Amino acid sequence: MNLRRVGTIFRKELLDTLRDRKTLLFMVALPTLLMPGLSAVMARVTQREAQKTQERRLVVQAEPEARDRLIAFLRGRLATLDAQAQQLLGALGEGVRAPLAAIASDLGATPFETLIRAASDSAVRNHARYAEFKAAFTGAAQEAVKQAGGGAGGGAGAAGALDAGALAAMRQVADLINPLVTIDFVDAAQAAARPATHPPLPIEELPERVRRDPQLLAAAQSVAKRQVQAWLAVPRVLDGELAERDDQVKVEMLYDSTIDLSGEAQRRLAAALKAAGQLTVESRLAREQLPSTFVAPIDVAPIDTAGKSKQVLKVIAGILPYLLILMSFIGALYPATDLGAGEKERLTLETLLVSPAARSEIALGKFAVVFLAALVASLLATGSMAFTFTSGLINKELGELLHFQLSPVQVVVCLALIAPLAATFASLMLSLSLYAKSQKEAQSLMMPLQFLIIVPAMLSMIPTIELNAVFAWVPVMNVALGLRTVLTAGGAALPWTEIAIIFSSTTLLAALALWLCSWQFGREKVIFRS
Repeated sequence: MNLRRVGTIFRKELLDTLRDRKTLLFMVALPTLLMPGLSAVMARVTQREAQKTQERRLVVQAEPEARDRLIAFLRGRLATLDAQAQQLLGALGEGVRAPLAAIASDLGATPFETLIRAASDSAVRNHARYAEFKAAFTGAAQEAVKQAGGGAGGGAGAAGALDAGALAAMRQVADLINPLVTIDFVDAAQAAARPATHPPLPIEELPERVRRDPQLLAAAQSVAKRQVQAWLAVPRVLDGELAERDDQVKVEMLYDSTIDLSGEAQRRLAAALKAAGQLTVESRLAREQLPSTFVAPIDVAPIDTAGKSKQVLKVIAGILPYLLILMSFIGALYPATDLGAGEKERLTLETLLVSPAARSEIALGKFAVVFLAALVASLLATGSMAFTFTSGLINKELGELLHFQLSPVQVVVCLALIAPLAATFASLMLSLSLYAKSQKEAQSLMMPLQFLIIVPAMLSMIPTIELNAVFAWVPVMNVALGLRTVLTAGGAALPWTEIAIIFSSTTLLAALALWLCSWQFGREKVIFRS
């Protein structure tokens, strides 16, 4: 074999490939800009939608008596946390404090009293600035607790200095206040009169207990039609005397976990009742002169040696190998299609066949171009995704947490794992392209190959599947697991035995695929298939 001829063919094919804008799109633009950009946009949209859900005012169906019992009970629990409530009010933004202070001044009450009266006092709800306060408050309490707990980057300032006990009490206040201010309660008639934006559910799809109870059935259909987000039933025994008794009160909530706003309504109500329940337990223990350890005889104190950065890196390291392998395949897709079936369609393949170069030399030159495209695409995708995660484009907190610090050995190992796989992709795709009569047929032949690659790569994302001597022999999956292991190794020793198996088996597979490609190129009935 004349390597000089191979190099000449390689340069010729590479120039032809780089002149094609589609090749540059698949090899450079897609892995460098499009995939990270889409990831950043999707992450930001997801975060924004989750934030909007938390900030939405919700409607819950409850009869007036049930609503009043719940409000009175939550207000009674709040009265025991006056100091923490004042602290929460101080942490709220000026957009909340200003209208609240104006309403309180006009009603001759304190801001805290005005806050907990908002759900049931018409004087508060009819105030000119109530709408302004209501819009600003939704989501503000949880954000204030988050900032008090440290927020992004460790929490600068006095708010970030709260100890665990004070922060827990402040979170209790936020949970107790949330339903009082961010939920509008309506009765059955008001719920039925609200506009429906979705069709009702088929009755047979509802749980048996709901189907047999007319009240629950009507409430379930109201939730399904988005007239309300949840239904609530509060028994008469839920009152201020609960702390003086020893009984258990059952509060029923009906919601649909597949509807985001319905799930959010259940979360807010459940968090408020849980906080109220904890305060009730504390009152009962104080009544019996028992310590808090009476109901918690065992304190589990786990010590997690993995910091937040390592925990986030584990999640990303499960996704990054899959994206890297996928980009390697996509990067080779168009050059392989163009250098085989594309040349057949353009009738330029014959020019190469009459040159002094042997068939194997032509095949090797074309393979080198496709292999380079696959490798460049995967490397650009890796670098671009790493920059996307660490720069804060997806999430500022994530960018502050993540620090990719790979040693030179880890970088070399990653390249050694992905290079044979890229060579395998290049050889197989070029073989299929040479066999196809047209570019359209080549793309159809490569679709099954794409699924054969995606499935094992996705299996490697399962956290419980770890690299071992068995999985090290499974094509594609072994490379993904090896990359995940290397990326999350930190300062630990690498599993060199498994890495050697992966490299050897993938290199052998690449050599077989390259031989197949060269053999295909030497067959006249394949080259001139009609």
